[in-house]
Amino acid sequence: MKPFTILGRGAIVALASALVLTGCSSDPEETPAADTPAATAPARETLAVSEELQAMLPADIRAAGTLTIVTDATIGEPFASYAEDNTTIVGLAPDLAAAFGEVLGMKIDLQHTTFANLIPGLAAARYQFAVAPMLDTPERQKEVDFIDYIRGGSAFLVSKDGGKADLTLDALCGLTVGYAAGSVEEEAATTQSEKCVSEGKPAITLQAYQTNNEGVLAVISKRTDTYITAAAQVGYIAQQDSGRVERSGEAFRGGLSAMAFPKESPLLPVIHAVLAKMIADGSYGKILAAYGLTDLAVDEALINSAPKS
Repeated sequence: MKPFTILGRGAIVALASALVLTGCSSDPEETPAADTPAATAPARETLAVSEELQAMLPADIRAAGTLTIVTDATIGEPFASYAEDNTTIVGLAPDLAAAFGEVLGMKIDLQHTTFANLIPGLAAARYQFAVAPMLDTPERQKEVDFIDYIRGGSAFLVSKDGGKADLTLDALCGLTVGYAAGSVEEEAATTQSEKCVSEGKPAITLQAYQTNNEGVLAVISKRTDTYITAAAQVGYIAQQDSGRVERSGEAFRGGLSAMAFPKESPLLPVIHAVLAKMIADGSYGKILAAYGLTDLAVDEALINSAPKS
């Protein structure tokens, strides 16, 4: 499999300093402390309102004038991070959310919760939909509906100083492996640990983290042998902090990452139409290009594309 190449942005605060942070709160609604490093966003053109797509909005939602969207603001670049004010969320996810609002002539109320709480928050109707790097899987489709917006896949991040080379899932037996709580990487590592034991090999020491920054810091401090997260993020992090961390092995568990909606949400067909328009007119591609993610762009907007199990 060809490795992902993730290009950095000159405007971003170097991750070498960004990873020296205090412990992140487990409170999903809490913003970062004042010394949490800031990120910046690239300039982006404002999109014109589409009256045709705006007319697709359910009457009550259009009357409200605001879309409540959620992301995980601690998941890190290039998807979402906090800006210097420790309140504004910047990155690919908020840029896409803002673009949807512009096309529909709606204000955006972008909120934060940790990754593990995204689907429960949707189920509890706290948010109308989520924009995050959430892999579209048959298991998750039982709880939410998806619009796939970027190619997925997972990869291994290791310490450059004595890290494990050419990692694969089968090579994880006996290692300490970190991942974001509630992620597909948690599922992959847990399943692999069971496989290790069934083959008479040492189990994996499993370590869940609430944020990617915590997991990356654990790799740098060698408290974990590897941290597994989205391939796009591994490539980005490895480039920004090339002196301390690097990618190991090939990306695995491909697929498509998606926006998540409550089952049978009336907004799903509307946002699907907006994304299809943005793909066709090139505005979607420009947003991804600003984050070095052109190679991960989808050719069309798909709904629940993961095959049912």
